[in-house]
Amino acid sequence: QTKTYTIRCIDKNGKTVSGFYSKGWSKKYTPVAPTISKLENTSSGIKLNWNKITGVYGYRLYQKTSNGWKRIKDTTATSFTDSAVSANQTKTYTIRCIDKNGKTVSGFYSKGWSKKYTAAPTISKLENTTGGIKLSWNKITGVYGYRVYQKTSNGWKRIKDTTATSYTDSAVSANQTKTYTIRCIDKNGKTVSGFNSKGWSKKYTAATPKITKLTNTSKGVSVTWNKIAGVYGYRLYRKYDGGSWTKVKDTTSTSFTDSGAKKGKKVTYTVRCIDRKGKTVSGFNSKGWSITRK
Repeated sequence: QTKTYTIRCIDKNGKTVSGFYSKGWSKKYTPVAPTISKLENTSSGIKLNWNKITGVYGYRLYQKTSNGWKRIKDTTATSFTDSAVSANQTKTYTIRCIDKNGKTVSGFYSKGWSKKYTAAPTISKLENTTGGIKLSWNKITGVYGYRVYQKTSNGWKRIKDTTATSYTDSAVSANQTKTYTIRCIDKNGKTVSGFNSKGWSKKYTAATPKITKLTNTSKGVSVTWNKIAGVYGYRLYRKYDGGSWTKVKDTTSTSFTDSGAKKGKKVTYTVRCIDRKGKTVSGFNSKGWSITRK
């Protein structure tokens, strides 16, 4: 666009107090080439940011290839995340302005701006489950999988390679605190990212067992409950209406048949975890689960 300008003087009331050049001065506006101001590695890829150019509809982003510049994105925004990346790949970008018809209306920086793609995973969640400590982490674009480590007295020890974004560590003990970190790997098992050297820590607290089945048998009431990772065994309790909890049995199994339950009575059971010394290491369901002994 070509625009023509002129100018005249005014007083403090806004009244013109001079003449002006009637022909004016003209200038054709040619948008300057945009400048990529920031290239950063994210879990989703390389994020590009560039300066806004006045008077244009949008921008065309290019990446350098062996055959020259290749168009990868038209956008009206001033940022874009390139997810078509691979670990440790270096990519070079440039950008130019376009009008609403997709026609280029500016020059571009012919050398471009380059960035090597690297991103370390972040463990986003550590939670206690019946199966152990469950780790969850963010997905990293452009990698094959992940290597999970736990901290030992001798440093980081590899415990799992996986293509998933979660893992449950069942090698736990009640009230044990474990520290983990994670890094990316390629399909050959080679590490392709850094890692958080401090790691993320979680104290494993054994979950409260749940009684999953109560059945009358000829030998008594058969009680079955779910297995809890990282504990030595279980303590089974019973009570009758109006009574208190009484220990029935310590066992390493996940079921027991109670022959001592009174026939014709409503009997309620609960269970909690114990260690090798018989110390309780979990909570218990105070309401319990009930059945009438036949």
